[in-house]
Amino acid sequence: MADALAITKASMLYDMHRLQTISNNVANVATPGFKREIATGSDFAQILAVYTQQGVNATAIDSAQVTENVQNLRDLRTGSLKQTNDKFDIALDKDSFIEILTPNGTAYSKGGRFKLDASGRLVNSDGFLVNGSSGDIRLSTTEFSIDTTGKVFEGETQVGQLAVVSFENPEQLQYQGNGIYLASDAARPGVNKHSKVLQGFVEQSNVQQADEMVKMIEVTRHFEASQKVIKTYDAMLDSAINTLGDL
Repeated sequence: MADALAITKASMLYDMHRLQTISNNVANVATPGFKREIATGSDFAQILAVYTQQGVNATAIDSAQVTENVQNLRDLRTGSLKQTNDKFDIALDKDSFIEILTPNGTAYSKGGRFKLDASGRLVNSDGFLVNGSSGDIRLSTTEFSIDTTGKVFEGETQVGQLAVVSFENPEQLQYQGNGIYLASDAARPGVNKHSKVLQGFVEQSNVQQADEMVKMIEVTRHFEASQKVIKTYDAMLDSAINTLGDL
């Protein structure tokens, strides 16, 4: 049978994972296009049943065992759109992405604040090239426009087309930071013909800071309660050992 310390330790390790996830969400509340993560795992009754059958003790449990039962799901709902009227700010009104080129290959961005590099090519805030449907998008002036289909114009002349894609399995996207995602073959990208490209807007993070702070307080209190359980159990063991020693 599993001892009380083993169950409590597993609970505290799970709380630590949840706190790390919540902290990351809060840290990215101002990151354009960031999608919050949700830590999920087996419920307490399932964990208790498994550990009871295995007969483990506290020293046999490590963080790797706990994280096997925990995974982070990403909430891909679109964040609110903030109007900036800056020509280099680009957002998408649905769950689609703009294709960019990174040192790790093709990646996908939820938009954000773009700029021109020294060669006049459109790049994101990290300097990664925006991948047009026909290659790089080069501009000779900062006076340009992008229509809702992603066509880029200088005056009346079209000079490029943003590559806007969506995914059949967006949950397979791997977040790389700063609103950028890599896609595995399982994500299955395809051309998106329904999303609107919005120039002069930025999609904000879908993190609700107040909600995350409430969750952080709840997890912290649960962690503290687990600490009290360990202290109580330790005191009981100490009392039992001293009693036996007096016999």
